[in-house]
Amino acid sequence: MKKMKVLTVGILFMSLIGCSSKDEVTPLIEEEKYEEAYAIIEKEPEKYKDKKDKVAFQLAEIAVSQKQYDKALEYLNENEFEGAKELKEETKKKKVDADFIKDMAKALDERYKEYDKRKSEFSKEANSSYIQKELDIIKKYADVDFYDDELEGWVKEYVEATERQFKSFEQWDTNLFKNSLDSMAANGYRLVAIQKINAKYPIPVSYEGSKETLDGYNKVVSSGEGDANQKLYETCVLKKVDTFDNTGGPIFELSGKNTSHVYLEPEAGYDNFGIFYGAHLLDRNGDFVDQLNDEGLPFLRPGQAFTVKAWVEKPIGDLKDYWVEF
Repeated sequence: MKKMKVLTVGILFMSLIGCSSKDEVTPLIEEEKYEEAYAIIEKEPEKYKDKKDKVAFQLAEIAVSQKQYDKALEYLNENEFEGAKELKEETKKKKVDADFIKDMAKALDERYKEYDKRKSEFSKEANSSYIQKELDIIKKYADVDFYDDELEGWVKEYVEATERQFKSFEQWDTNLFKNSLDSMAANGYRLVAIQKINAKYPIPVSYEGSKETLDGYNKVVSSGEGDANQKLYETCVLKKVDTFDNTGGPIFELSGKNTSHVYLEPEAGYDNFGIFYGAHLLDRNGDFVDQLNDEGLPFLRPGQAFTVKAWVEKPIGDLKDYWVEF
């Protein structure tokens, strides 16, 4: 009887060992129940170490398809499964793309919040602070590799133009007018780049001022005239040629050239389009002085130069002491 009991216990013990050795993961892999399989692997890592990387790779592919790049990279960390190294590098770049779009939304919201808060001020610091807010967030992407090469090109244009706009404020103390034109031209390039990005990857901005900016420049980009208009601004030179007898205001010659490959046409119903027409001229205190007007440009072929009249009807001093605001 005693021997019998020992034998029964021995059989029971061997039976329990057999149960614990059962492969519970392979059937789940075959059924593509990877999360369930991975949960078991984590509980018994030594037992299933030969299957861990394979299951983790499958979960990483699913996470990438769902744009959950951080989660995918966790599964790919030290993963030796075939193709894991390549997928890891691809995922890192896709994460850069996704992170940039989130950061860009944040940067635009910060810019326009700061602008609205300080737009009544008129100083070098106040007028550049909103650009600084934007640059603080997006400048790190200037030399980063993106997954989407087209996006990478637009981002570099965007960051470069924003940096150009900020740099233009170095001329604040010596040539306010040039500072204003340079800032305006750089901001034009910036806005065109933003709209190219937004057309392919909608930027999830939340601030109303950011939304208005994105909506307002869609026409410029869709018409293909955005870059051309900014290049036109960059060629513009104002030269005083006369003075109004009755008002004492100066008359200028505005000259420039369409250096783009785009035909610049007036809007429907108009014979020409103005560069400065109706622009506000502010003095160094930020006070409104008068409007800066021009007689408008005709249809411009690519490479065509122009010279037209521009004027201010109130007497003003040296043009470098004024800021043009649209």
